[in-house]
Amino acid sequence: MQNSLTLALPALDSRSIEIYSSNSKNCYLPQKNIDNKFHVIPNSINHIRVQTKTLTPEQQRIVVNAVDSDSGKLVYSWLLILASMKPNPTQSHQLQARINTSTLGKIQFTNKLKQDLVFEIASSREDLMSPRQSLLSFRGNETQTLELDIHPQQQMGLGEVFLYVSDLDQHVMECIKLEILFIQ
Repeated sequence: MQNSLTLALPALDSRSIEIYSSNSKNCYLPQKNIDNKFHVIPNSINHIRVQTKTLTPEQQRIVVNAVDSDSGKLVYSWLLILASMKPNPTQSHQLQARINTSTLGKIQFTNKLKQDLVFEIASSREDLMSPRQSLLSFRGNETQTLELDIHPQQQMGLGEVFLYVSDLDQHVMECIKLEILFIQ
């Protein structure tokens, strides 16, 4: 789940600040660069837009700090509490992997739009599986193979992972449920 939030920064003095997140993967500036500098307007409330993203259905606490660019002193701090529900997958795939062995999984993904897009690919469980490429360019209506690194597990059983595929402008957002059967 991805959202856009606006942080209110009251300022008495004119200064340049930098924004830092305790989890830049889940809270970042819209340009994906969390340490951008901002010039704050004195005697006003300044608004800073951030993007938040959750990949797991659990609560996360993220601290966002505004730091004076010249002195390095903390100017303001926010505590964000992110929570989301379990996603509704748009696709489902089953994969097999041997225990104690790294495995390359592959699934097909299609850019359903006519325009060329860059897709961001993320895993809800990086301890089980991670995409080999976190960004991938697609031509309009193009189908490509997504390569997935399935990480070694010590026990047999079924692992559930959600693979999130979304273009950088959020026109397309897909959630793919992967069931990985770990066998001997």
